[in-house]
Amino acid sequence: MFTKVVFILVKQLSSNGIDEVFEHSQLVYATWPWAYSALCVSSGYFAYDQLDMLIYGLYSGWIPSILLHHFILLGCFTLALYRNVTINYLILTLICELHSIFLHVRKIRRMAGLRDGNSKFVKIEWFLNICTFLLARLLSHVLITAKLVKDASKFEKGIELPLALFGMAGMNLLNVFLASILSDREMMVGGGTVVLTILMLLVGRNSGMAEGTRVCSMQWKKQNSYGIYDMEIASMLSINDMEIATGDRGFDTM
Repeated sequence: MFTKVVFILVKQLSSNGIDEVFEHSQLVYATWPWAYSALCVSSGYFAYDQLDMLIYGLYSGWIPSILLHHFILLGCFTLALYRNVTINYLILTLICELHSIFLHVRKIRRMAGLRDGNSKFVKIEWFLNICTFLLARLLSHVLITAKLVKDASKFEKGIELPLALFGMAGMNLLNVFLASILSDREMMVGGGTVVLTILMLLVGRNSGMAEGTRVCSMQWKKQNSYGIYDMEIASMLSINDMEIATGDRGFDTM
């Protein structure tokens, strides 16, 4: 799906230029070639995935974020397809599927038992996971929300603007939840910052007590609600040790 979205965007940018592509009427009332079919395929995938999880109980928690994510998307996508509006806006939201690639890679890697935090492959996968989350998911959704708010007066009266704002608000809240999972369970207990997370990725068990490691360990201990490690031990923890300490059991997300 991400490849198709990229193809659509590149074709439009090369033909019309960035100003015309992101003009309000183009995003709301026009439909780029292949955009409608791409949204139909994406809607079918989310509908099947939602049904599969409900039938076989492939979710956890009272309010599973993955089910909520699919519910919001299906509502927005279905209405947009029915009314044939905001198709291009929704294509932009699918840029986040780049990050989904690495979420699935992480899940498959963990299912295969590859959890050695000192492995270069695991470190690279974590780094790419965080980077694509920031750029393809978090940043893109924030920019789309800002564009909606900026152009709010240009929308005609109807359900399109309220539904779009509701959908993006839901996506942004779920992104915050996903960020807490990536930081809490992967690297920095208690929601450490992404910068500190990346620092801990880059500092290995045998790299000594560099200042960056001390900063990370102090921040980790300060935010660690478990309180089972002192600062010196925390600074020498490997990624694998932290997963055990935090009881990480993996996660199923978007």
